[in-house]
Amino acid sequence: MARFKKCVKGKSSMEKYDCLIVGAGPSGSTAAKHIAKKGYKVLVVDSRGKPGTPQQCSGLFSRNILDIISLKKNEILCEIKGARIYSPSMKLFEIKTKKTQGYVVDRTIFDARLLDEAKSAGAKIRTKTRFLKYDKNIAYFSGGYNVSAKIIIGADGPNSVVAKNFGFPELEKKISGIIKLYPEKPKEDVVELYLSRKTAPGFFAWKIPRKNDVEFGIGTDKNTKQYFDRFLLAHNVKKKPKATTGGIIPLKWRKETVRRNCLLVGDAAGHTKATTGGGVVLGIRAAKIAADAVCDALQKDDIAILSTYETKWKKEIGRDLKYALLIRNFLNSLNDSEIDKLVSISSQKVVVDFLKEKGDMDYPTKMIFAAIKRPKIWLPYMRLIPAILKNIFYCIQHMDHNKKA
Repeated sequence: MARFKKCVKGKSSMEKYDCLIVGAGPSGSTAAKHIAKKGYKVLVVDSRGKPGTPQQCSGLFSRNILDIISLKKNEILCEIKGARIYSPSMKLFEIKTKKTQGYVVDRTIFDARLLDEAKSAGAKIRTKTRFLKYDKNIAYFSGGYNVSAKIIIGADGPNSVVAKNFGFPELEKKISGIIKLYPEKPKEDVVELYLSRKTAPGFFAWKIPRKNDVEFGIGTDKNTKQYFDRFLLAHNVKKKPKATTGGIIPLKWRKETVRRNCLLVGDAAGHTKATTGGGVVLGIRAAKIAADAVCDALQKDDIAILSTYETKWKKEIGRDLKYALLIRNFLNSLNDSEIDKLVSISSQKVVVDFLKEKGDMDYPTKMIFAAIKRPKIWLPYMRLIPAILKNIFYCIQHMDHNKKA
């Protein structure tokens, strides 16, 4: 049994923690809350003065968020009842329901509340503190602040400094995203998605209603600003934005998420859906799994128990991440003509009715297996057999490349 190292002698004045969490987003705060509730000493640090700002996420959550955490009234900007998906030639695929399918959330308020809950559970919070490195159980921060910690959790986003410090593999697949907010009262409660290689290669562009604003956004695998400028011009958006932000969106998880006494969660681990780029729902689920592994390891004084985190998150959310990546690879393999066909097929009533019943932003596995049992759903897509075969060959080549690497 590999025990945790004791605190360095001669450092009696140094603060000592059972677990250090770098990053105060939803995943970091969730892990902190659950570990602190078990009575362990937890420190959460964040380089920002106010976690959640600037908001680098649309804050669009599926209704699945309510299965893992509540939403407060002041956090909800608006409820989403449907979506419109436009093909390259502007063919329309629309799903609209009477029931709420998702929520646009103010991430600044939401993130602050989760951090407050971690603090109430007993975690110590330190903002404006930039993590520099971790060596021999000592964590070093900006301003000469140092602490001793048995375990460290990297919840510091896709450009994780913690991951670099511990030598984790790089994120293999990622895109760049840009968001601009414009002061405008939304007229509808639907999101709009624009699929086209000419508009947003490698991902898509979008328009999302908020309480008193409309958000335009884009994700691409190249020249993001250039494509975004074109997208805004095509929508005759010329006024000055209220706010602009952007960042990296992981589309594939890291090959490793546990090394020695370090775990990665959320965007730092790549726990984001390749289909939509969203990661809060899966990130919070993974954070709870990480917290359980940390508490178990501390209780039994056995560092090896931390490895159970990777096994368990892959069991619980790994299949959905894989299917989301498979769908993303398929979509990215299509040319604009094939995307037109896909949207046209998907707009058929039998498909729309199925998606209203079984569609799920976070868990595509259930939807795919439900569709397999209904030939009426998948038979129309046989028109895309050449594109499907092309994607299968792409996946085989990609798998071979990963094995060689």
